[in-house]
Amino acid sequence: MHYLLLPFLSFFVGIIVGLTGIGGASLITPMLIFIFQVPPSVAVSSDVVAATLMKIVGSVKHWEQKTLDTEIVKWLAFGSVPGSLFGVGILHFIKLTGEYNLDRILLRLLGVMILLVTLLALVQLLLLTFFPKQTKQNP
Repeated sequence: MHYLLLPFLSFFVGIIVGLTGIGGASLITPMLIFIFQVPPSVAVSSDVVAATLMKIVGSVKHWEQKTLDTEIVKWLAFGSVPGSLFGVGILHFIKLTGEYNLDRILLRLLGVMILLVTLLALVQLLLLTFFPKQTKQNP
């Protein structure tokens, strides 16, 4: 692995995450897998740890700037925390059975999710472009 290239590319991913708010996992995980040849299970787990550290810094900054809506955070956590634990449980079960290659499953799931998110972003862009009045939210 090119250890000098990894922090350099991660720096630019961090800038993109900071500017756009796009999830770093959609950028870092594929980078680790395809550029650095890291197994998908290691790439996903490494990305989760790095994302946690970035989210802590981002949370503190948003708290200081008073741009944090704790009610939304609460409702997001009610869904995402149990969902994350359930997902990890499914992967643990798959690993215990030993019938399937966990890295192969993760690579396919990552591909499907990146494709799905890209398609949904394209649909959103098209709706906002061609139907701006129908997609405008009421205050």
